[in-house]
Amino acid sequence: MCTQDTGDDNDMRTFFPARIVPSLQWTLADVELATVELFAQITASPPLHTGPDKRDALLKMLRWWSASHPSGRCKAGAQKLVSG
Repeated sequence: MCTQDTGDDNDMRTFFPARIVPSLQWTLADVELATVELFAQITASPPLHTGPDKRDALLKMLRWWSASHPSGRCKAGAQKLVSG
């Protein structure tokens, strides 16, 4: 449901019900879930992974995850995909 923005901050909650708070601490579980969701969206949408350029970009992202992801489980999963 969208409403017209009247300039009142409360109206923006209709567009963005969850706000990112700078002092909010993300947990490792949050990061892992975001990674899984992103990967699921990419692999479920052929326009995001079909074609040599897009597959190369996906491989680069997986290599980056395998080298620097803060989650050991995500890092290991990416390493498995890159090497296999």
